[in-house]
Amino acid sequence: MKNRELGKKLLAAVLLALLAPYGFIGPLAQTQRAGQVAGAIPAGEIQRPSGTQAAAMGVEVRWDDLVTTNPSGRTRIGLDDGSILNIGSGASLRVVQHNAASQQSNLTLTFGQMRARTKLSKPNASFEVRTNTAVVGVIGTDFWIQALPTMTRIIVFEGAVRVTSLAGGAVMAAAGQTVTVPSNQPPSAPSSASHSEMQQAADDTDVGTPALPPPPSEMRAESWTSNPVHWILIAGAAAGGIITYLVVRNNEKGSSSSSSP
Repeated sequence: MKNRELGKKLLAAVLLALLAPYGFIGPLAQTQRAGQVAGAIPAGEIQRPSGTQAAAMGVEVRWDDLVTTNPSGRTRIGLDDGSILNIGSGASLRVVQHNAASQQSNLTLTFGQMRARTKLSKPNASFEVRTNTAVVGVIGTDFWIQALPTMTRIIVFEGAVRVTSLAGGAVMAAAGQTVTVPSNQPPSAPSSASHSEMQQAADDTDVGTPALPPPPSEMRAESWTSNPVHWILIAGAAAGGIITYLVVRNNEKGSSSSSSP
C-alpha cells in the first residue's frame, strides 16, 4: 500500500513539473474549447487568465472567456454545436460553459445586446443566458436579449424561451413576443413585439454573413497533431508512468528480499 502511494506521488510530481512551464496548472475549464470567432467589425477582445487578445476571425473561444466589444464593434461567435452568437456594440459576454456533445451551454451577459441562433436537437439539451435580473432558458432557436444594469429585454424571433426573474416568477414567450424583467420584479407578461422593434434588434446585432468554424472533430485533431506541447505532455506522462513502475517494482523486490529467511 505504501509503495502504491509513493508511486502516485511520484507520478503527480512528474506531471506537475511538465505542465507548470506551459501555464496548464489551474482549472481545466480555462483551456476547454467552446467555439471560435466567426466575424468581427472591428475586433473586440477576449479576456482569460492567460491574458487578453483581439477577438479576431478564427481565434478560439474557451470556457470562462470574457468577450467584450467596443462602442462601435460587434463580434460573432460560432459555438461548436453549431449555435451562432451575434454580440452587439459595447457588450460584455462570458462563455461560462459550452459542451457541444451534450448541448449544455451557460452564458452570462453582463451588459449589451446579443442575438442567439441555437442548435438544440437532444432531449436534455440546455441553453441558458443569465443577466443582472433574469435567466433566459432557450426552447426555440432564435432570440435577442439586451442586458442593462437594472433591466433585461427579450425578443423572440423563432421558437420560444422561458424567462425567469432572479426575484421570482417566470413566463414563456413565443415567436414575435417580447418580455422585460426589471430589477427585483417578476417578468412582464409577454406582448407582441412591433416590426420596428424586431428590425432594430436585428440591425443592432448584425455582423454580416456568418463564417462558420470547421467541425469540432477536425479542429481538435489538427490542434493535437500540430501542437508540439501536446506531444511533450504525452511523452512526459509515459516517462512518469515508467519511472513510477520501476520505483514501485524495486521497492517490492526490496521488501521481498528483507522478508526472505
